[in-house]
Amino acid sequence: MFSKSKALADKLQKVSGELSTFKQIFDSVSSEMLHVSMNPKGELTDANELFTSETGLPEHTLKGIPFVDLVPPKARNTEHFKQLQRAITEQLHWSGAVEIDNGTAEHLWLRVIMQPIRDPNGNVFSIDLFASNLTRTINSSRLNENMIKAIKRSTAVIEFTIDGIVLDANENFCKTMGYSLDEVRGKHHRMFCTREEAESAQYADFWKRLKSGEFFVSRYKRLDKQGREIWLEGSYNPIFNAYGELTRCVKFASDITEQVMQERRVAEAADMAYETSRQTGDSSTRGHALMQSTGDMMSALVDKMSQASESIDALNKQSQEISKIIQAIGGIADQTNLLALNAAIEAARAGDQGRGFAVVADEVRELAFRTTKSTDEIVNVVAENSQLAEAAVDSINASRKSAMEALQQLKDTQAVIQEIQDGAELVVGAVSQLTQH
Repeated sequence: MFSKSKALADKLQKVSGELSTFKQIFDSVSSEMLHVSMNPKGELTDANELFTSETGLPEHTLKGIPFVDLVPPKARNTEHFKQLQRAITEQLHWSGAVEIDNGTAEHLWLRVIMQPIRDPNGNVFSIDLFASNLTRTINSSRLNENMIKAIKRSTAVIEFTIDGIVLDANENFCKTMGYSLDEVRGKHHRMFCTREEAESAQYADFWKRLKSGEFFVSRYKRLDKQGREIWLEGSYNPIFNAYGELTRCVKFASDITEQVMQERRVAEAADMAYETSRQTGDSSTRGHALMQSTGDMMSALVDKMSQASESIDALNKQSQEISKIIQAIGGIADQTNLLALNAAIEAARAGDQGRGFAVVADEVRELAFRTTKSTDEIVNVVAENSQLAEAAVDSINASRKSAMEALQQLKDTQAVIQEIQDGAELVVGAVSQLTQH
């Protein structure tokens, strides 16, 4: 009897020790993790303070509601939720991530371990659930995942080993380069390069620097399956594992072939515009010099015409003076003729004694007549010369006026050519800066 009591006491002590151990473990886990208890139907019966503080759900609002009701309606159609629901219904051990609706815009994500608790007869009397808050981790992970998906939807992505062997490529990359994934996987990156580039020292140095962890961002000329030139703008990014070891390289790129072709066309047009503007500038410079020379000649011509006009005008004035002198001579001749006539009359009255004087008077009268006739002719010639001189002066003045107008037009043309030259120089300067950039 005594031995049985001792054995029972020993067993009780052992069970008590085990219970103490389990309680310590339970208390320790409960202090670090969110914990709720459910009845066999899955209805909440208890929640620790950490659960209520993390979720923001007061304990009195939790008691009696099914745990699955905490899951947002939009998440109840997933296979993951169905597994949780089946584990509660069938009272099975289960672990996984559960989304909890805590009444805020951002739901909580819990990493859950669910364990049914059985009595000595094997009947479940409680279902305990321990959890940790993974909201930040899952949201961050999903954000990163969604960002990567967004990048892959709009960007050409290809992955390489650190030695340049293709591991994977997305649809955008394959479509851009004209290959299928099977055609590029396992091949070296050099398949997308020209032979000259692939065999160059710069290409070997490129991969050497990538293997050292350096990243590159630039424009890259590549060849597609048909050998056509493709331009990609992107980055080569070394990828490290949790130990800081380089495991692979990922390239994100965009097809900018059409942009590069357009830039080339613009550059060619700019070169043409530069050359045309330069030639225009040279031509306008020569034209400006020629116009300047012509202007100088016309200015000299205007000056000479002015001098000629002044000389003819002076000659006309001299002719008028000569006309006055001739008129005076004509007057003297008329008086001489009159005196000779009077002398002839007196000689006739004198008879034979005045005959010699009469002969002289006749000769004087004849001389006066010829003098008068000559002076009349000279007067006529001088008058005609005067008219011709006036006509010449008028003609020269008209020509001088026309020459001055032409000279002004020439100066206006010079100004226009100068503007063209200045504009051409501006275009040359602008295009030169454009081509440098």
